[in-house]
Amino acid sequence: SRNKSILKLHFKLIHLRIYQLMRNSIYGAVNAFSKTNAGNEKGTLMKRMVADAKIAYKSEKYNIGIHQFTDNMSQILNTAQKRNIPIFIGELISNVKDLKTNSFPGADDIYAQAKQCEASQDYVKAKQLYYYAKDLDCVRFRASQEINDTIDKLATRYKAHLVPVKSYFEQNSPYGLIGNNLVTEHLHPNIQGYFLLADAFYIQMVKSKLIGEKTDTFHCKTAAYYKRNWGYTELDSLAGLHKINRLKSEWPFVTAEQEYDYRKNYHPISVVDSMAFATILHRDATVEGMHRKLGEKYLASKNYYNAYREYHSLICINPYWPDYYLQAANCMLYLNDLCSASVLLEMHRI
Repeated sequence: SRNKSILKLHFKLIHLRIYQLMRNSIYGAVNAFSKTNAGNEKGTLMKRMVADAKIAYKSEKYNIGIHQFTDNMSQILNTAQKRNIPIFIGELISNVKDLKTNSFPGADDIYAQAKQCEASQDYVKAKQLYYYAKDLDCVRFRASQEINDTIDKLATRYKAHLVPVKSYFEQNSPYGLIGNNLVTEHLHPNIQGYFLLADAFYIQMVKSKLIGEKTDTFHCKTAAYYKRNWGYTELDSLAGLHKINRLKSEWPFVTAEQEYDYRKNYHPISVVDSMAFATILHRDATVEGMHRKLGEKYLASKNYYNAYREYHSLICINPYWPDYYLQAANCMLYLNDLCSASVLLEMHRI
């Protein structure tokens, strides 16, 4: 509902058990119905969730959205400030360079001008036009600059810690133009982008001294360390790629005439690719389950290092399942890495 009074009533009632029972019962019925009619689902969630595919810049609906965002954030920040709770609020980023605007001639024209400026190496003008085209785009998956302006003002008003996320992404993009280098589609960062996002928040927390006068270098490693040792493998990357490619096979990334069923048209090129592809083909095929199968497959072929990587990923997915630690430790024993095996067995014991 767009009615503020109804929304406030909902948030008050949500703490009551009887209201939770009613809500869960409705959700349960809806989910059961959706599973029964799973074959009749049309399009991606992104396509199905849009109530209004065209909201013009500065229109009445646009302004209602800005006002609602401002009001909601003000209430959250005001509540936190009254209770002396420190807040870190980050700017929003978007793919401005590599995502063509949709369904609005003015936005398309500005985007084309931005491309021309980039081609002629006028990057300052190109950046200005890319952001303007993004704001004009009436498919509102990307926040307009007005949202970031609001965030800046609210951070100042309520003494919140502003995290300059946009600056971090621009500084790590060629010529300051954020595109597919850091963003998967409209606004979700890729792996590199998420590490950058984490860095932006962590560095701001360190500067605030809220987590101590000095950083604990034993427990808090560098971003480079986490990139090398994070629990993701080729399976994770391919599973993510298939989800994104499926998403981009439909509106708003292509026109209605260009849409196609990615799941019926793609043909896996390897065993790992086939397992990753299965996660978008079957409801019961999860990335966690595929990691288990792949780990077992590597163990059977005595490929202990890659088996360890799969079990390490499983530990990151579900750190409370002791068998994953045991399997990872066994792999380290096969590789004669007694130190790593000892650490994993100790974690398994805990």
